[in-house]
Amino acid sequence: MDIKERIKFYEENYGFLPLHINKGGKIYIGDKNNRYCRFCGRRKPEVKFRNIAHALPEFLGNKQLISLQECDECNSFFSNNIESHLDKFTRPFRTISLIKGKIKIPSYKTNDKKSRLDFIKNQGFVSSETIDQRISDIDFEKKQVTFTFTYEPYIPSAVYKSFVKMALSIIPEDELPPFKNTIKWILNSDHSKKLIRPQIVRALFIPGINPNKILTVFLLRRRQSIQKEELPYCIFVIGFGNFVYQLIVPSLHDFKNAKTVNFSFPAFPTAFELDGGVAGIKFRLLDLTEHEIVKNKKEKIIFNFDSVEKIEK
Repeated sequence: MDIKERIKFYEENYGFLPLHINKGGKIYIGDKNNRYCRFCGRRKPEVKFRNIAHALPEFLGNKQLISLQECDECNSFFSNNIESHLDKFTRPFRTISLIKGKIKIPSYKTNDKKSRLDFIKNQGFVSSETIDQRISDIDFEKKQVTFTFTYEPYIPSAVYKSFVKMALSIIPEDELPPFKNTIKWILNSDHSKKLIRPQIVRALFIPGINPNKILTVFLLRRRQSIQKEELPYCIFVIGFGNFVYQLIVPSLHDFKNAKTVNFSFPAFPTAFELDGGVAGIKFRLLDLTEHEIVKNKKEKIIFNFDSVEKIEK
């Protein structure tokens, strides 16, 4: 399906609410005079709201969208049980995508902490490596450098839950009822429990230096006039740096417990594909169904360069 057909598909079947983060002042979700948690359902003074709850994780570059509907207990639970895994899953790519988190662009370090990759202003990427823990492989003839990253241990299902949690944080209040089981699911620390199988995320890689300069999200909701059960009710799209991720947000409208789903709907069209597009864009499907810890997974990213400078220690 080409880009025009995909645009037509989404125009006909879905309505969407775009949110462009880090453009303008802070946006607050909820009423500061009527605080309640949209996840556990409790209110003040039963629960506290002292923490600043980012509707999308701050480490993805969100400085703007703040939730007033996430209590401190739920905020702490999400941080420790699911968002920590998304942090590990995206950390290498946030370094190469120049995504500034709470303080700075994160450094990538090998698991033994002996080698690292940093982005330094006015210098670019600086790689410090030991012989037994190489990060980069330079091909001077092709003028390419291949970075090999090793993920920190993470749980794929927790990563998927973290993406879903972002969607649930920005869904309008009047549309939350179909997601009551989904909320219970992300609050369950047992990641072996599933609402849908498999838990697939479509990932889009865009070459270049930080093409998604603004963290962007789209919440796609199936139109009420569309009664096609094979189409998911809700799709979440998030783009930052070099990556765009697309996934199903499980709901009562279309999925029963642990139903097998067919991830066959077309990729959400992006601006990078219009007018000839950006060369080198790649789509792939990531299966995040596994609930056991994944260790020592590696990923390679290739960069082109004009010149390389060797710095003696």
